Amino acid sequence: MGCLAVAYLSIIETLRRKEFYVVLVLIVGLAIWLHLINISESSAGRFAKDVIMQVVWLASFALAVPLAARQIPQDLESKTVYVILARPLPRWQYVLGRTIGAAGASGICLTGLFLVLAIMLCVKGGEALVDPMLWQAFALQLVALFMLCSLAVFFSSFSTTAGAVTFSFIILCVMRYGAKSLSDMILGVSSIWQHTAWCLYLLMPHFEFFNVTQRFVHGWGPLPFWIFLYIAIYGIVYAIGLIAVCSLIFRRRWL
Repeated sequence: MGCLAVAYLSIIETLRRKEFYVVLVLIVGLAIWLHLINISESSAGRFAKDVIMQVVWLASFALAVPLAARQIPQDLESKTVYVILARPLPRWQYVLGRTIGAAGASGICLTGLFLVLAIMLCVKGGEALVDPMLWQAFALQLVALFMLCSLAVFFSSFSTTAGAVTFSFIILCVMRYGAKSLSDMILGVSSIWQHTAWCLYLLMPHFEFFNVTQRFVHGWGPLPFWIFLYIAIYGIVYAIGLIAVCSLIFRRRWL
């Protein structure tokens, strides 16, 4: 399919930009950090494990957003989009391919960081490699990356790269770490505006669903499979919806 060829092109372009070398440095730094600190089941060890996992997730997000946000603006600026669309390739496949490419490159980075984390946890006496909670956290993080890349590509279809990066990071931070506070705040507004606020809240991408780190750190057990499946389907469907809207915007764009 044409979209897969475009996705492959995105990953190759990322390799040429040598951004994976930054990830390699992060992986080496993470391995050294994990070797030096205590990550046992004590309170201090659980705290350290929580911090490390959050760093791994945030590093993958920090790499994914600029990577996805620059896909369309960069092609427009360099005129590459005309070369790609000169072939019989529908615009929706171009948008889908660029999104999959950005998510794929980000997923490769996350996988490298995650494997170092899992191996070092295992080396230090744990059983992380066979712990379903850790693999659930990894799988949901991959879906969250796909949703985040779709969000960044969506914003980039009608704004600059800097604007898309800014909007994406704001929504990511608010929804992943402040969704509960936001819902409490909506309960405090007047009833006239409350219904509108709830509608907007429900339309937002709920990145907090994918943050199951605490379950692994404190040993609360894996998510029931149906909840895990529901969250994964929610993320994939939301991402596809964003790509569809982005394709409609890009289709109407004069090139």
